[in-house]
Amino acid sequence: MFRNLNTLFTRNFLRKHQIKVLHQLNDVEVLDELVQTYQYLTGALRRINSSVSSQILFLMGFYFSSLTLQVLSIVQHIIHFKSIIYIIWGICAVLIKEVVKLWILLTIADNCQQEEDKIKKILYKIVDYNKGLQLRTKINGFATQLFHDKIELSAAGFFRLDLTVLVSILSAVVTYCAILYQSDPNINSMQQIYGFEQTP
Repeated sequence: MFRNLNTLFTRNFLRKHQIKVLHQLNDVEVLDELVQTYQYLTGALRRINSSVSSQILFLMGFYFSSLTLQVLSIVQHIIHFKSIIYIIWGICAVLIKEVVKLWILLTIADNCQQEEDKIKKILYKIVDYNKGLQLRTKINGFATQLFHDKIELSAAGFFRLDLTVLVSILSAVVTYCAILYQSDPNINSMQQIYGFEQTP
């Protein structure tokens, strides 16, 4: 949605010599329409974020615990039940499905925030190409509003939703699995992995 708005900003102000302005409006009227569209989109995004951010926080916790348990299950099946390969492949398929769902959710949130950030860059280009005083005043007012009014999708305010969350979750899953596997008193991990006894 913000990508379309960025395209409209660019088309109407930076590439005006290539196409006609919609409905023969002047630059200030077009900017007013685009600002209203931007405010509508950011308002909708804020409402979406406020209504689902706590569910997203719960979902991130669920994905973290689910991925941890699935990786532990894969490790246990590889070590103890080497002949049951179809169970391992089934768990791997579920694990991949969970990671892909998490990646899709975080990619959408990240792309939305990146497109919203591009609007600021486009506004500065518009100021450079258009020298009208009324248009520059409107753009400066809108740019000031953008500076103080940053859109951020988050999980109940705890962390921003972007692709770095996926890396953090996957690294935490690996760390927890290593700790849980090594602290299991029923197995001698050094003997299982390296073939020699663990010294006390």
